[in-house]
Amino acid sequence: MALREYCPLYLSLGPALEPLAHPKPGNVHRLRDLEDSRLEDFIVGSTVLENVLLRAYSIGHRRGVVEGVIGRLVREAVELSMQIHGGGNTCLGTALLLVPLSLACGAIEGGLPPQGLCAAATDVVRRAGVEDSVEFYRAVRVASPSYIKAYRPVELPDVFSPNFENELRSRSLKLFEVLRLSSPVDPVAADVVEGYPRSLEAKEYLRRLLREGFDWNVSVVATYLYTLHRHGDSVLRRLSKEVEQRVRDMAGEVLGLLGDEERFSQELRRLDEYLRTRRLNPGGAADITAVAISLLAIDEGRVIRFP
Repeated sequence: MALREYCPLYLSLGPALEPLAHPKPGNVHRLRDLEDSRLEDFIVGSTVLENVLLRAYSIGHRRGVVEGVIGRLVREAVELSMQIHGGGNTCLGTALLLVPLSLACGAIEGGLPPQGLCAAATDVVRRAGVEDSVEFYRAVRVASPSYIKAYRPVELPDVFSPNFENELRSRSLKLFEVLRLSSPVDPVAADVVEGYPRSLEAKEYLRRLLREGFDWNVSVVATYLYTLHRHGDSVLRRLSKEVEQRVRDMAGEVLGLLGDEERFSQELRRLDEYLRTRRLNPGGAADITAVAISLLAIDEGRVIRFP
C-alpha cells in the first residue's frame, strides 16, 4: 500500500489515465473527442484536480472536516478546469468522488487500505454541512451536466433555481442528504454515500485483469464496460430506463468477448458508434473507472505494469 503522504498523487492518477483508454464507448479517448470536450481538456482537469487534492489532504491533516470545504473544493476544481481549457465539464464527478478521499487520507492516523479509506471518506461527507450543499450546487450550475434538467429528484431544490441557496438553507439540506436523495438516479452520488462499493468493485476487476496479463488499455476499457454494465449511468437515464438497459446489455455482450481480440474490438467500435450517434456519453461510469485506477494505485503503489 502507498505511503499516506503520497495519497493525493495516487488519487490524481485516475483522472489522468482513464481518458486515455481507447476506444471507450461514448466518451472522450485518445482517438476521439466530443463536441464540447477534448482529451486535452481532461489532462488540464486532472492537473487542476491534483492541486485541489493536495489542498484537501492538507486541510484534512491540519483541521479535519470544516463546513463548506468539500463543496468549495469541488466547485473550484470544476470552475478552474473549465476556465483554463475553455471546454465543457470534465471533472465534476471525479472531484466529488476524490475530494472526500483526499480529506480522509489527510485526517486519518497511519495508513488505511482502500476499503477503510473509502469508509472514512463517506464519513467525511456525512459530517459535511449545508454550506457544502450550497457550494456543490454552484459547482453543478457551472458544469451544467446534460442529464440534470431532465432527471432531477423531486425532493431536491432545482439546481438552476435563482433561490437555490435559500431553499437549501431553509430546509437545512446537508451534502450527504443531497447526495442520498440523488442516489437512485446517479451512481456517482450513490457511490459516495454508500462507501464507494462501485469504485472498489471496479478496482478489483481492473486488478484481476492486469494480473491475468491483459494489456493496460484493454483492462481499463473493460473496467469501464464492466461498470457501465453493472451500474448504468445517469446520462442514459435521461432518455429512458429502456435505453439505459439496452446499453447495459450491449456493454455486457462486448465484455463477454474479452480475450477474442478481433471480435472484442469490432463490437467495441459498434457500441461506441451507437452511443455517439445518439450523443450519449456515460460520464458516471468513466468517473467510477477513474477512481478505481486511483484506488488501485493506493493499494498497489503502482499502476499499468504489474510484476
